[in-house]
Amino acid sequence: MAVVEDSTRRTYAVTVRATAVGGEPFSLTEPAQQDVLLARWGDALAGFCQERSPVAWVRWTELACPDDADAEHDYLSAHGHDDPFDPAVVSYRSVLDTAGPLAMRHEVLVTVAVAAQRAHAARRSGSQGASLSASEAREAACVDVVLAETRLLTERLEAGGLLVSDPLSPDEVEAALEARMVPAGGGKDGPPDHGQDRNLAALVGGARWSAATELAPERPRWRPKAARATWLGWQVDGVHHRAFWVTEWPRMEVRGAWMAPLLVWGGGSRSVAVVFEPVPLRASQRAIERQATKLESDRAHREAKGFRVPAGHRRAARAVAEREEELVAGYTELEYAGLVTISAASQADLDRRSAELVQLAAGCAVALEPLNGRHDLAVAACLPLARALSRAWVA
Repeated sequence: MAVVEDSTRRTYAVTVRATAVGGEPFSLTEPAQQDVLLARWGDALAGFCQERSPVAWVRWTELACPDDADAEHDYLSAHGHDDPFDPAVVSYRSVLDTAGPLAMRHEVLVTVAVAAQRAHAARRSGSQGASLSASEAREAACVDVVLAETRLLTERLEAGGLLVSDPLSPDEVEAALEARMVPAGGGKDGPPDHGQDRNLAALVGGARWSAATELAPERPRWRPKAARATWLGWQVDGVHHRAFWVTEWPRMEVRGAWMAPLLVWGGGSRSVAVVFEPVPLRASQRAIERQATKLESDRAHREAKGFRVPAGHRRAARAVAEREEELVAGYTELEYAGLVTISAASQADLDRRSAELVQLAAGCAVALEPLNGRHDLAVAACLPLARALSRAWVA
């Protein structure tokens, strides 16, 4: 198993792969069943919303990239009735020739990260062995905690109707990095050397494989040859990347599959990532009290001065009251942020696909804002590593 450490923010992360039971896409299930599955996903995340939880954040990332157009033909030849004169085979091959170039490969990864300080405090009373130094004992405690939290999440996800793999191995993490940094259909030749020939680990802030725990003693073999960050994107090995931050989510009630048009879009290689940060109960209560007091004071001040209270203010007050009712009823809160990254073989293709993506997201009531000047950091936050978002970074 691969345990990835972010030495800058002191977090340890483990990644698993999640798929639907039976391979049935979520968008094709009945609406009532979609609501049930979403409720189970919420229950799985709610387990982390406890006081002094070591879990810093949980992230799911959905990758979509062009699939091999010849793979379906090869599968038909190997497993099917491949009679070239059979009308059914001829018709099916015609369908493959037409739809094959549009085929997309999807992969969903779920990453759990724990904060080193909280993880060490959770295991401080345990014995780490007399042969370990203080730093090794802290690292071993973090690894034990992140594996335990990942196991608990896996059990809850499987109870919610998902198939969850074992934690990814170093080779699987390497393959996931390569699939996202140099996806199918990307550029084959690396960009010219501009004095920034750094490996990915150095670029995202010192992420490394943890050799001390003997979980991943070897570094991954794949490395980008060159990387160049610009204001409008990030170029890695001839592939251009651009990242968007979700600034607006749907404001009205939506159905369970409301994001399906964005997730099934076949306009090129792209990733959608949502990061969840558990909020302890006491922190939620304090935040609600502060917001309710501020809104009430603002309303009273406006009325005293003879100003009308706008509709946005009244809706915000109702939303705070609803949050308080849900908190009293036993629900938990998670702060969340969304990122969307897109990849292309050229700058012109990247601009065209970005415009399509922004319009498609608007149809889902999602507003996307390009993270100009920070595309490299945003793309790194969508990789199966221990780096995610910070409050100051998205402000």
